Amino acid sequence: SRDEAQKPRQLVEDMALKPGTVVADIGTGSGYMLPYLSSAVGPKGRVPAQDVFDDFLSAALRKAEREKLPNVSLLNGRFPDPPLPGARGCAGRRAARRLVALRAPRPARGFRSS
Repeated sequence: SRDEAQKPRQLVEDMALKPGTVVADIGTGSGYMLPYLSSAVGPKGRVPAQDVFDDFLSAALRKAEREKLPNVSLLNGRFPDPPLPGARGCAGRRAARRLVALRAPRPARGFRSS
């Protein structure tokens, strides 16, 4: 299964997120990680999630509604600088941007440090 292969619970545990934290899900896709991130940061935390594809955002929105994740907000992103209003100092912002950079066609281009 996808959970066995990708180990989302272990990933979130390794991130050491605390209740009340803001953690960005950049390139959220269909929102696979949203329930795990949402649960980790709790009701006082926030999970701004973005993707550049409308169909992925629609799927992520359906998942957030179906799983009742009120601390998740969805944003239409842009490459290379995803819009994350109020996310300065956000846990995972740098790590997520590095992850996006590693998956980008030309990782060194267009990224600036946060």
